[in-house]
Amino acid sequence: MIEEGKFYFIKDEYFDLFKDYKLMQNKENGTKRPCYFCFKDKVDDDIVWFVPISTKYEKYEKIYENKKKQRSKVFNFVFGEVLGKKAVFLIQNIFPVIDKFVQEKYKTAGKDVNITEATKKKVIAYSRQVIHMADCGINIAFNDINKMKKVLIKDVIMKDKILRKRRNERISCKEYFKVKYGSIPEFMQLPKDPPDCYVVMNGERIAVEATSCYMDNDEENDFLYKKALKEHMKSETPLLNIYKHVGKKFIPNTTYTLICSNKENLVKELLSVKEHIKLLTINRNNVWLNGVGIICSKLHEEEKDFETFLNAIEEYKDVYLELINKHKKETVLKFHVIINDLIVKYENVEYKVGETYVFWDNDNAKLESLKNAIQKKVDEYDKYIRNMKDKNLEYSKYILVIDYLRIPCNFDNYEDVYEFLKKELKDFKYDEIAILFSNNVMCFNNDMYEIK
Repeated sequence: MIEEGKFYFIKDEYFDLFKDYKLMQNKENGTKRPCYFCFKDKVDDDIVWFVPISTKYEKYEKIYENKKKQRSKVFNFVFGEVLGKKAVFLIQNIFPVIDKFVQEKYKTAGKDVNITEATKKKVIAYSRQVIHMADCGINIAFNDINKMKKVLIKDVIMKDKILRKRRNERISCKEYFKVKYGSIPEFMQLPKDPPDCYVVMNGERIAVEATSCYMDNDEENDFLYKKALKEHMKSETPLLNIYKHVGKKFIPNTTYTLICSNKENLVKELLSVKEHIKLLTINRNNVWLNGVGIICSKLHEEEKDFETFLNAIEEYKDVYLELINKHKKETVLKFHVIINDLIVKYENVEYKVGETYVFWDNDNAKLESLKNAIQKKVDEYDKYIRNMKDKNLEYSKYILVIDYLRIPCNFDNYEDVYEFLKKELKDFKYDEIAILFSNNVMCFNNDMYEIK
């Protein structure tokens, strides 16, 4: 796990991957390996940004002064100190990295190397500005950092995700056999799916399909983004944190419903995102559009005080909000905001997309997701059988194993779960379906179910 604001070394393999880019070499003066200041990407959790540092203070100071003559704000460098010596943080040489290329943290005398909080904040702020400018087509960075990021995501992260999927399939398969049979099976090598796993247990050859409750990345990511939204709601300024940290990940053209406990909290939330508001409508006739107040569709004097505009409205019944990326002029988040005085703490706030709650607060939502996961595998059953027949693959049982992976889940009444799935799906097709819950395993087929 990379710790933000610390210094790290990078592996040579990274420079092999980007050998055609103008990156600073991973050796300084031919022998000494340089370290880099690191911080996390605001949107993509897999990406960490590396900022090189240099001790050639006077050299970059001159370059800075020359650039300063051309423009008022220069984001190329931040000047500071590292280990008591003058150093330059080369923002212009920034580049993206993922965990697998990070070698180790830079320490001296067994302790982390630290810089002042002011320097740390400035380096991160300037770096984020350079990254944002690159998104807008303005290149301060020497390299095409957006292209580098895409390479990491497409060629490295996606390959890793496939490997993780394979690993998770085996883990799920092992867990099922450990609970059901009391031992781990022997895995047979297959050139290609299906099945996901082909094992030998007690002399039997068994084919296994293994999947998570979420059948594709979008479905799982959707849940995780919504979970992140709920976590950010616990902060002092929920809307602002949502905008900053998870806004760009949200599903396009989706309006989210936010419930506030009272008018005062609602006004506080709107004030926190004032700079990012593209459109705000209250009771359908009080409108704040790009910093201008409009009442009953008639343009009137620009409100100098946004708070006055909000407080002048006595009752909030219908509030619609769009937050915008000002540089790209794109809407990032859309919200309907409702006041409900029964909800007094952010931890208890619920959110919904349309009429579907976005966080699993009830068994119905869990059952629906579980049904969908099984349905998709049942729909593919006949195709899987044909493929295995074409490969002359012999098996005595064909089993479907479903794991909730990172998301813990249990039910109070598993008979209700079985009856619901049997009613909704009609025919399970597989010889057995096993669901790996947090505390137990539910095994069932068309005729019966059991809890292990």
